[in-house]
Amino acid sequence: MEIHDDDLLFDEMGLIKSIDKQKFLEICKISEQQWHESMTNFNDLKAYASLLVQTGLLNLDEDDGNGQHIIPSFMVGTDGVEGRITSLHSFPSGTVNSSNVVIPYRDVPRNIVRLDRLEVLYIDRAKSLPLEELSLLPNLNVLSLSRCWDGLSDNILGAPKSIHFPNVKRLHLRGSSSFPMIHRCTSVEKLVYNCQNLGETDMTIRFLCSNTFASLESLQCLYFNGMHADDGGIPMNANHLETLFFDIVPKLSNVKKLIFHTVFDISTFKAFADRIRSDKERTIPKSLSKVHFYWRSGQQESTDHDPSTKAALLKFLDTFDAVEQLVLWNGVGIWKKIDYGHDLKYSLVRNRVGRRLLKNDGTTKSCLPLSVWPLVLEKAQKMFFYEPHSSSNSDDMITGMYYLLRQGPALLGRKIPIHSK
Repeated sequence: MEIHDDDLLFDEMGLIKSIDKQKFLEICKISEQQWHESMTNFNDLKAYASLLVQTGLLNLDEDDGNGQHIIPSFMVGTDGVEGRITSLHSFPSGTVNSSNVVIPYRDVPRNIVRLDRLEVLYIDRAKSLPLEELSLLPNLNVLSLSRCWDGLSDNILGAPKSIHFPNVKRLHLRGSSSFPMIHRCTSVEKLVYNCQNLGETDMTIRFLCSNTFASLESLQCLYFNGMHADDGGIPMNANHLETLFFDIVPKLSNVKKLIFHTVFDISTFKAFADRIRSDKERTIPKSLSKVHFYWRSGQQESTDHDPSTKAALLKFLDTFDAVEQLVLWNGVGIWKKIDYGHDLKYSLVRNRVGRRLLKNDGTTKSCLPLSVWPLVLEKAQKMFFYEPHSSSNSDDMITGMYYLLRQGPALLGRKIPIHSK
């Protein structure tokens, strides 16, 4: 079999040049047969194999003990049609090997650009990134950087300002060295921070506080993932929650959804709720409409079983009156939704139909003139008929409309100030 450099994609991109080319092709052929279910495109398979060789994750001089050497496929996903590689996970590699020795940081090879169908790319423990090449991947929409070398931030900040990732819609970050990447992903819609201990959360919160995020107009979801917290600890406290809700989220004017996929105790939320006070100088985010909390197992299955928990949640919904969907999860591993109870459900309905429209400063009779109310009621009705969510039904609509009518037009003309109850 005659071997040509172009068979192995050896070119100016700096691909592997000092290996046994015959052995390399044989391993690719064997792996292709082992990967038969995914029907991987052979050129993509070679490009992927060359990445592994360059980073030291594939040694052609070693075998698996059975006389064969198979290219690992667990990190790869294909489109299932043409066999093109569309996802690559944990590259360069994971955290520790079988001897519990930390795997060293590695440079991500430039020829990753050869995988031009990549849509999802998870990079772990990178020493440097070929930013220009990565920005040329036309379909890349999910990018994750985790536990990278401290100097990676200089790599990101020092690259030409013209390099951007306009197609990346979801960005996962863990470790401060990767944080500058958000300024190159200006079209991101979902930003995920992986914080597995209080130190990582502290760094993340400080970074978010120090930035204006004027360029992140597309951001709609802020997600904190601490589900695999180090030593089973709690990676988020009341200070973090207070800063997020009152100092950070208001700067992100289009964020609609906030998810805390992190195991923390209900006492953390209660401590945060105790700090909510009537402070007119504080900015309450107006766009935030959905909040998800994951709580440590052992909590009650219904908020009605714990009056202090219910009181904290009602205080939260009264303050953040744009929140119309509150999802509470309980457990570890197997998660179950916590039952709202009647009072919380009613509070959510009031938020949804427009509780904030009825709030005033205590000196005026109403914040809306009578002529505006037909439009408000029409919009509230359409919300239930045309934008239903999992917890809405006809009873919710009737309850919400009754609340608006009773607290709005029905009280116009009275001399007492109108308050949401």
